[in-house]
Parts: sequence; structure tokens; C-alpha cells
Amino acid sequence: MSHDPLIATPTVEIGALTVTRKLLDKIIWMIENPKAKAALVRVHDEAQLVISQASAQLIAGATVKEAAQRKRAEYWHPYDLLSSRIRISEQVRDLKNGIIRPEDTRYDLSWRGVSKDGLNWRTFSNTYETFVDELGIAYQFSVNSGVERIDPPADLIVV
Repeated sequence: MSHDPLIATPTVEIGALTVTRKLLDKIIWMIENPKAKAALVRVHDEAQLVISQASAQLIAGATVKEAAQRKRAEYWHPYDLLSSRIRISEQVRDLKNGIIRPEDTRYDLSWRGVSKDGLNWRTFSNTYETFVDELGIAYQFSVNSGVERIDPPADLIVV
């Protein structure tokens, strides 16, 4: 007779991340495609949890470890972030209700981001896919297709 515990959903803990099969598939893809500028963000707190080395190199003044610990509010232009939140919220709702599939959530988006010191603004062009893992947690997987340096946005007031 086996006394092994019943494991309903196999996972692995990595720091603040519970790794499910769906997350692992994305992480494996990132490892198998080292030149891809890719990242995983948890939707509910907008925490960037996993980032490829190629993607981290796009971030001025940040190490790979620092890049993997950022939250979108720290580096996205507020208007772009608000627009993105609305779209993601609708996608997560529709995914959880079975109205759409993850492949139906793919879209291209360009957004403005700033370095930690607030001096370097860039436009990032990414392809996004929103998905919900086996534990019901929503994530966004992104692959960057280009970055362009821009002047600081005129609509931001620096205090």
C-alpha cells in the first residue's frame, strides 16, 4: 500500500511563484528560444515574474534580477497602463467564463516605458497572450518585437 500524498495539481515553488504546467510551458519556451525578448507578468498584481535575458537587456539601468521584480506601474506610462488594464480585465473575465481561448487573446501593443531613474523613455512593441493557469491565476506572456527611444512624454508632470 502506497502512502504517497495525493497531488491534485502538480506545481513547483520558485520564490513568489507557484509553477503550474501552463507556466512551465511558457518558461520552457523562453529557455528554448534564448534570443526571444520574452516575459511573464501575473495579472492581479502586475508583477513581472519571469524575464528572458534578451528581454532584460532592453531595460536601461536594470539587471536581469531587478527586471524580474518590477511591477508595471513602476515603468509603464500611466495612460498606456490604464488602457492595457481594461483590455486584460475583459480577457481574463472571458477566459474564466469559457467565452474565449488563450489563443484568442493574442494582440500587438506598443506602450511607453521609462527607466528606473526616469530619464530614458522608450516605446516597446510587444505581442501579448493572456492565459489562466490550472490554479485560476491569470498571466500575460509577452514577446518584444522592437524598442525605440523617445522623448519624455509631454503629458507627464515631473515632481
